[in-house]
Amino acid sequence: MGMILTAVFARTDTVYGLLYGGWGLFLAHLIALFIVIFFSFCGSFLLFKMTDYLIPLRVTDEQEQQGLDISQHGESVVLSVLV
Repeated sequence: MGMILTAVFARTDTVYGLLYGGWGLFLAHLIALFIVIFFSFCGSFLLFKMTDYLIPLRVTDEQEQQGLDISQHGESVVLSVLV
């Protein structure tokens, strides 16, 4: 938000923001914003894939059928205690 509003309200001797009729600075900020979005998405996706490769983020079908309490934590819930 701040990156876009800087391009809207900027005013110096040579550069004018969108509010003062200058489109160049606003377009430059939009292009920079999309570059940052793309870079952040690619970096996050790469970290996600590396983490998923080292420590799988999904459980297997067998673990899901068995129950995640037992397969992931090694504990079970006794219903008579809860009632």
